[in-house]
Amino acid sequence: MKEVLDDVRATEQKAEEIIETSEQECKKIILEAKKQVEKIIQEAQKKCEEEQKGIIERAVSQAKEEADALSAQYAKKIDDLKLKAARKANDAVHLIKERIVKAYVDS
Repeated sequence: MKEVLDDVRATEQKAEEIIETSEQECKKIILEAKKQVEKIIQEAQKKCEEEQKGIIERAVSQAKEEADALSAQYAKKIDDLKLKAARKANDAVHLIKERIVKAYVDS
């Protein structure tokens, strides 16, 4: 009978050791899983930041191109207006000269 009790105690002790080992393994697995999750989150954040930088760079580049195009358009319009103003100024000078000359010649 003592042998049976010893066997039962040994089996119980072995079971407790197995349970303790299993709990430790479980804790290790959970800890490793948490580390992997944290690593995945950090990688996702890094990738998101890189994509965000790329999007911003493309948007800035596109905005600069559009601004340059508009600037060129307005520069051409300004040049056209200056040319028209110069022509009208010449016409005005000729008109004033004609009137002044006629006014002095006629008097």
